[in-house]
Amino acid sequence: MGREAALAGGASHPRHRRRAAPAGLLAGDHDLIESPATGDLPRLRENPGFALSTKPTTRLIFLQLDTARSPSPFVNGGQGENPLRDARVRQALSLAIDRKAVQERVMDGVATPAGQYLPEGMAGTIPGLPVLPHDPARARALLAEAGYPNGFALTFHATNNRYINDARLAQVVAQFWQRIGVKVELDAMPSSVFFGRRGKREFSVSMGGWSADAAETLMFFRSWLMTTDRERGLGTSNYGGWSEPRFDGPAMRAMATMDEAARAGLLREASQVAVEQMPVIPVHFENAVWAFRKGLAYGGRVDQSTSAMEVTAAP
Repeated sequence: MGREAALAGGASHPRHRRRAAPAGLLAGDHDLIESPATGDLPRLRENPGFALSTKPTTRLIFLQLDTARSPSPFVNGGQGENPLRDARVRQALSLAIDRKAVQERVMDGVATPAGQYLPEGMAGTIPGLPVLPHDPARARALLAEAGYPNGFALTFHATNNRYINDARLAQVVAQFWQRIGVKVELDAMPSSVFFGRRGKREFSVSMGGWSADAAETLMFFRSWLMTTDRERGLGTSNYGGWSEPRFDGPAMRAMATMDEAARAGLLREASQVAVEQMPVIPVHFENAVWAFRKGLAYGGRVDQSTSAMEVTAAP
C-alpha cells in the first residue's frame, strides 16, 4: 500500500493526514487511500476498477459563538452591542443554514446533516429530533424581534486545511448568513494559526470540529458547553463563554449518576436546553471515505482511522 494508506500494524489519524488524491490509486502506486478529495468521488464511483467505502462518524462540525462578551471583538450590532448574546439571534444564524444543500453541494454527499450534538441513538440525544430546519424568513423575523431588522456585521473565522472541505463550507455558511442580512467577512486560515488564536478567545464566531470517544453527549458538554471551571476540568473548550444554569444543572448531575437510564435522561434534559439556546450551532457529521482497488474490501472505521490489518480480499 502507498503512503496514504495505513502502515501495516498501525493507523493514520485524520488530525495528521492530508486529503488524498486518487492519482496514486489510478496510476497503480497504491491499493487503498483514505479521505480522497470529495470532488474526485464521482470519477472513482464510475471506474469499475475501484470501490469506495463510506462510514458515518461522530465527528461533528459546528460553529461556536461568543455569547459572553459585549462588545465582542469581531461582531458589531451597533453601539458596541454583541447580538450573539441573544438566543433569538443564535437561532436565526442556525435557521439560515441549509444543511441538506451543504451535504449535497459542499460535501458531495459524504456528510450527515446534524440535528444535535451527537447522532441520534447515543446516550443523551433527543429521540426523533429532525435535521435543524432551514427557514430564512423565520431567521429574518427573529433578527427583527431581537432588535436587528437590518442585520449586523461579524467576522467569521475558520480553518482552511483541517476538516473535510472546511474552506468551502465556511464560504457557503457566510453566504447563507448574508442572505438574512448579516454582513459577513470570512477569515480562513491554516489550523496551526487558527487553534492558537481560538485558544486565546480572539474570535467571535468560529468553526470547530469534535469527535466522540464515548457513545454519550457528556464529553462534548463537559468540554464545549459547561460553564468554564478549569480547576474542575469543565468548559475547557468553551471559548464562547456560554453559561446557563438550566444546562449545567442536569449535566453536572449526569456526571455523578451511575445508573445509565437516569444518566441518559439528565443528558437529554441538558441537550434540550443547548439546542434551544444554540450557543454552538451543529452543522453536520463528517463521513469517512476510503477508495481501494477491485479485489479488496475495507469496511471503514467510525473513528476515521485506517488499519492495514483490516483490509481483506473481497468475498
